[in-house]
Amino acid sequence: MLSDKTMYGLIVLVYCCLLLAHLWPFIAQRWVAYSQNRSVGEIPRQSKNKLLTGGLAFLSGVLWLVLYFR
Repeated sequence: MLSDKTMYGLIVLVYCCLLLAHLWPFIAQRWVAYSQNRSVGEIPRQSKNKLLTGGLAFLSGVLWLVLYFR
């Protein structure tokens, strides 16, 4: 099985991916507005990928449970 240090590393990696999935629509909106020299309000924001964020949140819960009950 995986060591505790590896499990904590996987949990941190999953949380970083989850944070990026939540922030990506805002980052992309600002990038398009900056590249087209338009205001941020004129650019529509992308929707969040709820399947991706839900899957990552579920995976982090599973990793915490495996680490706790080991």
